[in-house]
Amino acid sequence: MEQRQPISRHVPLTRRALSMLSAFAMQGPIASLRRRQNPLESLTPRTLPMKTNWLRHALVFFLSAGLALSFSALAEDGPDAAKALVEKVAAFYQANGKAATIETLNQADGPFSQGSLYAFAYDLTGTMVAHPKNPKLVGKNLIDVPDADGKFFRKEIIETAQTKGEGWVDYLYKDPTTSQLEPKTTYLKRLDDIVVCAGTYRK
Repeated sequence: MEQRQPISRHVPLTRRALSMLSAFAMQGPIASLRRRQNPLESLTPRTLPMKTNWLRHALVFFLSAGLALSFSALAEDGPDAAKALVEKVAAFYQANGKAATIETLNQADGPFSQGSLYAFAYDLTGTMVAHPKNPKLVGKNLIDVPDADGKFFRKEIIETAQTKGEGWVDYLYKDPTTSQLEPKTTYLKRLDDIVVCAGTYRK
C-alpha cells in the first residue's frame, strides 16, 4: 500500500508575502528605531517655529514673574509699608497702652519687626525707649548724635513730632540686614509723650 508523504507545515513565502513583510517592518519597530536614532528629524520647518514660540513665551513668563517679585519686595518695605507699620503701632497703643506698646516694640521677633522694616520709639527728649534690632540703644539720649553726614536727624524727628505730630525725616543709617550705611527715610508719629518711627532704606 502506497504511503502518503506528510504535508509540510512550512509553506514557502511568495514574493507578495515577502513584500508585505518588508513593508510592515519598515513601518513598525525598525522605522520607530530609526526615528529614535535621529531626533533632529522632528525639527522640521513646521515644528521649529512652534518650539521657538514656546521657548519665547516661557522666557517672557519667567522674566515677568521675576519683575513681579522685585516690585513686591519693594512694596513690602517701602515708604507706604513704613507708614502702615507706624499706624499699626498707633492702633496697638490705643488698645493696649504705653507700657505694653514699648514692651512689644522691643521684641526682636515681635509683630513690629519685619526684617529691615521695624518700628522704634523715642521719648520727647530724644531718649530711645524701644528698638528691636539694637537694644543697647535703649535708655540712651541720642538727640545730639549725628548721622554719617553730620545731620542731627533725631533732633529733627523730635521737633517734627512736637510741631506737626507726624511726618518724614531723611538721614543715613546702618541697615541691620547688610551692616552698610544706607540712605533712610523715616515716618514718625507722636503718641502722647513718645514718638514712634519706622523707616525704609532707599537703595
